[in-house]
Amino acid sequence: MTEKNNDYNFEDIGEVKPTTERFRIMVYYIILFGSLILTCTPSLYTSLCGILICGFTIAAVYSARFNSEEDSLIDNHMTYLIHTFWYTMLFLLYSVIAAGTYLLLFANYHVVGSCLSLLPNKLYNAVDSLSLTNFMDYYDSCAQTFGEENTTQLLITTLIAFLPVIMYLFYRFIKGWIYLSKTIHVPMKNE
Repeated sequence: MTEKNNDYNFEDIGEVKPTTERFRIMVYYIILFGSLILTCTPSLYTSLCGILICGFTIAAVYSARFNSEEDSLIDNHMTYLIHTFWYTMLFLLYSVIAAGTYLLLFANYHVVGSCLSLLPNKLYNAVDSLSLTNFMDYYDSCAQTFGEENTTQLLITTLIAFLPVIMYLFYRFIKGWIYLSKTIHVPMKNE
């Protein structure tokens, strides 16, 4: 039985042979960008999972950069990912401040005024009886009233907070991925 040879010369077809190093960098890209996107979701539990995964991944990225040779492909792309992470955090801070400002200026707070006026008394009773159940039920009804009245403003606030960050992440991801697919360094002269 003859064995079929599946090896072929990548240079003959104009491609670069995939390497373990390149595959490892791709895994870091996928996990870091996926976790950063999860962090930007408006769901509390999904966002917390994204933060946890992101924290472990950024630690692994720092470790990979520390253990790599200077000016190697891993060193360059790990530095690019680290810059992307910190610029994303800064960008997220600015966009959340802008979204909060929008919500403060345009939300209708009159609907929860009567609800909020009773809130301190409910909190006092909850602390006095050592039970937060009634307080949380009352708080949830206030939050639901606010959400129903300000659905459009909350949607716009979410878009202001997260859409620019997600677009920036996609730009960085695509840029890094293109350079990685060509197995070349990402130019970072302006960073």
